[in-house]
Amino acid sequence: MSSLQKSCEPKEMNEDLKQAYKTMKSDTKIPFWHFSGAFIIVFLISLLTISNKAEAQDELLYLESPLSGDVYEYENGPERFSTLKVVEVSEDSVYFLYNNYDFSQRAGIEEIDVDSCYSEDIYMMSRQELKDMYSSGTIYDINRN
Repeated sequence: MSSLQKSCEPKEMNEDLKQAYKTMKSDTKIPFWHFSGAFIIVFLISLLTISNKAEAQDELLYLESPLSGDVYEYENGPERFSTLKVVEVSEDSVYFLYNNYDFSQRAGIEEIDVDSCYSEDIYMMSRQELKDMYSSGTIYDINRN
């Protein structure tokens, strides 16, 4: 075996080799940019977490103080998703229009949030019923323009 192929522990090295080893070890540094991808991923995850918390707080405010024009996205049955549009609010009740259409998935539901898609009949629900639907996850998103 040649000396270039031999490996040894620092305690087995002669003084010149130990000094060369220490110099090389101290001069060899991992470039900062090697970790930039990890930093970017951590930053994006943090940003999404903060954004989701802010959105959840907004939704709780919207639930406490509904306004005419608010749109509630809800699950209308197994793999059926639709919207409710608030048209009037009283002290203890919310009046809304049901959407005549639904989607088989949550994605793209904003496409049916068009005035012509809503029924003409006005329905009433107590504020507590609305909160219960949100707490149970039946209402999963609240949009306010």
